[in-house]
Amino acid sequence: MYSTAGEQGSTAGRVAICIPTFRRNDRLSDCLASIARLRAPRSLQCEVIVADNDAGGGARTVCERQCGALPCPLHYVVEPQRGLVYIRNRLLDEAATRGAGWIAFIDDDEIAETHWLERHLDALRRFAADVASGPVIQDEPGAPADGRLPSRGPTGSTPRHVACNNVVFSMRLAREQRLRFDPRFNFMGGEDFEFFERSQRLGNRHIWVAEAMVFEPVPPERATWGYLFKRHFSGAINSVVRFRTSHGAIRTWLHFTVKAAGKALGAVLALLCACLYGHRRNLQDAVKRCANALGYVGGLFNVIVERYR
Repeated sequence: MYSTAGEQGSTAGRVAICIPTFRRNDRLSDCLASIARLRAPRSLQCEVIVADNDAGGGARTVCERQCGALPCPLHYVVEPQRGLVYIRNRLLDEAATRGAGWIAFIDDDEIAETHWLERHLDALRRFAADVASGPVIQDEPGAPADGRLPSRGPTGSTPRHVACNNVVFSMRLAREQRLRFDPRFNFMGGEDFEFFERSQRLGNRHIWVAEAMVFEPVPPERATWGYLFKRHFSGAINSVVRFRTSHGAIRTWLHFTVKAAGKALGAVLALLCACLYGHRRNLQDAVKRCANALGYVGGLFNVIVERYR
């Protein structure tokens, strides 16, 4: 287990494990139980911050019950203003207030592998990096649900995107570079992608840590074709919005018109393969590509889907 002893005068060895939550108490309880099983250097000062987006404080009982099992302090706060951006920015503020040098984000419905934090911090040190992202393994064998698939690169490579469901990064991003999550994405999602895209443009080094895994049990309501389509449709719209923010309208139209055409063609080919060979994966691929193509077109015409409202 990790210890809160050591390096009292420095933020370098202080990590805030931040968990945003909203009315998923059973899953939050499992997540906290996995945090209690983490292994990390004894010199590391760790604390857990749970930010509840339920104004009624529905997760308080879970945190009180799990507090005794954790080998480090647990802080529970309520962020009454609804939305992904508000709760993530609240966690940034709480971590900064407590003098953390590093911040780790994990979702409330995920289970951290025992060496998750240790492997992130080791890779950050070895590669002199500012941001470390790792794979989210979906516990859903054979079902057609979507998930952010892990990048296919080795540890130390640069990930294409960085999300907040498995990431550790230097508090310098928030404290010195003044990075905040953008309110435009509050109910759309993608606020984490956009945050780390700005981080990369500032010159921060992002790395992939293939061994730093978390696991996400997928509930039945997400293991459907409808959810798969909606996830990729809204994600494609989100990509257009983020791209337009930094590249302008004309370049966005050129870029995503070509991408939409490519996705549409890929969807047709994947559907043909599904018909010929009967492989479920081909059909999944066809649904994803079709949703992407339609989402790119929707984004170009300013269609917005607020999945988290």
